[in-house]
Amino acid sequence: MLQQDLSIALSDALPRVWRFAVRIARDADTAEQIVQRACECAIRDTHPPPAGMPFITRMFETVHALWLDHADNQPSSNDYRRASAAQLGSKDIVGAVDRLPQHQRIAMLLVHVEGLSCEEAAIVLRQHVQTVERHLYAARVTIGKQLRDRQEIPAQRS
Repeated sequence: MLQQDLSIALSDALPRVWRFAVRIARDADTAEQIVQRACECAIRDTHPPPAGMPFITRMFETVHALWLDHADNQPSSNDYRRASAAQLGSKDIVGAVDRLPQHQRIAMLLVHVEGLSCEEAAIVLRQHVQTVERHLYAARVTIGKQLRDRQEIPAQRS
């Protein structure tokens, strides 16, 4: 990729890459480090992505790999969760997604938040498409159960 094309591709991808990094890292400082390293990888990438792989998919793949390698993979403070819920306007759904097991949460973020196909998410996660689909199914079931349980609690108190 030419330097000017790379510059345009990076500036176009950066908001989505940042949002994904913050959601999986659950902390802005860690996300910033990961995005910085991902951009550096893209700039010095000597191995071009496979033919037909969109640049954004390659960036998500890099961010995910860097996050997995990050030594300090700890849950974030509640400040981030409160800010995210307020931004999205749906505390219950954000909370339900946040409580998902890691594989389900990341698959859900890639497909339903970032708009990747299951095939693209499989590339990012280095998994089979069927595995991503299973994670998505399990995530939907879990979120549905959490939201139903949450709605039933006030009804039972009445």
